[in-house]
Amino acid sequence: MYGDQVLTLLQLDRTPEAFAVADAARSRGLVDYLASAKDDLRRGGPSRLAEGEQLLREIDALLGKLKSLDSVPVRERGAGVVTTSGDLLSRLERARAAYEALLARTGRELPRAAAILGFHATAVDQVQRALEDGEALLEYLVTPERVVLFVVTRTALRTVEMEGVSAGLADQVRLLRELWGHGDETWQTGLPVARALHGSLLGRAARAGMLQGVHRLIIVPHGVLAQLPFAALVDERSGRFVVQDFDVMYLPSAGTLPALRQPGGGVRRSPLGGSAFAPFPGDLPASAGEVDAVRRAMPGVAARIGEQATEQAVLAALAEPGIVHVASHGVLNSRNPMFTRIELASASPSSASRAGAAADHDGRLEIHELLAASIRSPLVFLSGCETSVVETWLDDAVRGTDHTTLAQALLYAGAGNVVGTLWRIDDAGAAAFAEQFYRSLPRQAAARSLALAQRAMLSSPRFAHPYYWAGYNLIGEGRFGP
Repeated sequence: MYGDQVLTLLQLDRTPEAFAVADAARSRGLVDYLASAKDDLRRGGPSRLAEGEQLLREIDALLGKLKSLDSVPVRERGAGVVTTSGDLLSRLERARAAYEALLARTGRELPRAAAILGFHATAVDQVQRALEDGEALLEYLVTPERVVLFVVTRTALRTVEMEGVSAGLADQVRLLRELWGHGDETWQTGLPVARALHGSLLGRAARAGMLQGVHRLIIVPHGVLAQLPFAALVDERSGRFVVQDFDVMYLPSAGTLPALRQPGGGVRRSPLGGSAFAPFPGDLPASAGEVDAVRRAMPGVAARIGEQATEQAVLAALAEPGIVHVASHGVLNSRNPMFTRIELASASPSSASRAGAAADHDGRLEIHELLAASIRSPLVFLSGCETSVVETWLDDAVRGTDHTTLAQALLYAGAGNVVGTLWRIDDAGAAAFAEQFYRSLPRQAAARSLALAQRAMLSSPRFAHPYYWAGYNLIGEGRFGP
């Protein structure tokens, strides 16, 4: 439905409206999972979401009753029918007014939630004002017939329609991930599909000059593209990886950018302190070294290793305006993504008793708990397995795997930037990547620091395989740092 409307608006040369509809399409993933969560999330956004859903259902029911009354011929309508119709119209007007008031109130009081949950339409001019020189936002919409790309810069909104690309898109993305999602194969075997995907998704925009003068790509994926490492696509003309020419970051929607970057709504500037956690140094031997590498690069960061790296310690760190780095396992729950989790040390019986119910500190920090938290950290680095991915794969590229992830939940709850992973990462490789990332962070923005780390790994004989660097992605404000 969203795709049909976008294509129709483009045919009518109403591009800004088409862009707004395309952006609204991707908010449904988070909305669906919030609505299906069994826990009371106790936050303004989800509770307002429930209120909005109730009002929409009421409006739909009233419209259905009015339609039934309108089907009665005029000559057969009695006084009772006229009275009932007038009452329904009054109730409908009140419900619509209440819904519009809810949208307006949410937009004013919770701009971040409003943007991520799609409470209001995304205005192109607001996105353009949030962009910096040298940045381009690339928003994709995958339809059964074609892929539509919106390219937004500070001064222009342009579109590319790529017919026939959708048919094999899911298979291509799956193949690239299978070839590069582990370190066992010679990585050059993935180059042909990486070149093909670049030609399909970026080639036409690049050849048309839409990326001229751009050094940072802000990707807003859709469907199966949410699982694609854009940084590892290869330009057939130059033979270079995308990350060698661009910083790459991601957003769940274009409307999130102005919400994150507006005065008072973006990343809080603070000294680069915080906490680094390694709850399982026995199972993940390099994780303790990873925490040490973070501390060497960021002297203000405190280390929490082993039994000190508890769920409540991580939640306490997330509530502070410092960096939070977690080197642990990420565990997917494909049946109910709200219970996808980060594994942490369990609280001791005595500390759990003091803090509350033991079940609240069981070492399983789940998505529904993150959505209910109040997070102030400007940068959360989840150095675990598949923290920016979901498990379900569908042959349908449109529906794809565009669902809520740990990284998206952290962003919604207040984190300024989140680094996550698209596949299971190597223990030693994760430590090397973290050291490269934090080495430049005191001098560079988060998006640039990630790109520099990926380039450093690519130039390393040991870690050149895309398995070690392509799976990392950054979502959020992107500008955190000097």
